[in-house]
Amino acid sequence: MKAGMLCFKVYYYLKLIVQSSISRRKFLVTHPDNLWRRHICRPATERCTYEVIPNGCPSKLYFDLEYNKSVNSNSNGETMVQTLICAILWAFQEIYKIKLTIKDVLILEASTDTKFSQHLSKCH
Repeated sequence: MKAGMLCFKVYYYLKLIVQSSISRRKFLVTHPDNLWRRHICRPATERCTYEVIPNGCPSKLYFDLEYNKSVNSNSNGETMVQTLICAILWAFQEIYKIKLTIKDVLILEASTDTKFSQHLSKCH
């Protein structure tokens, strides 16, 4: 089998998490072409697919960390994230004998005035 064909089969079905207008999540499995046709026909304000997960493909470790700032006014999100990262790095070393450093962690900031939000993923 050619590499392109294998890649096509690996990415043939996608699992989507779609945020609907009534704050419910829907899970959809479809071909990428169908996804694009459905997505592009919707008004720009309704194009709200936020996660595409290729079926059968290896995934990276990922954390979606968030909290409401008004309910957790005494919390320091930055400190909590750094503590979590240190615990993860320790666990990888102690349990799996995999040496990682802070440079191996991608931190994506998505906080707003009302919500602390950071996304962590393993780089490379």
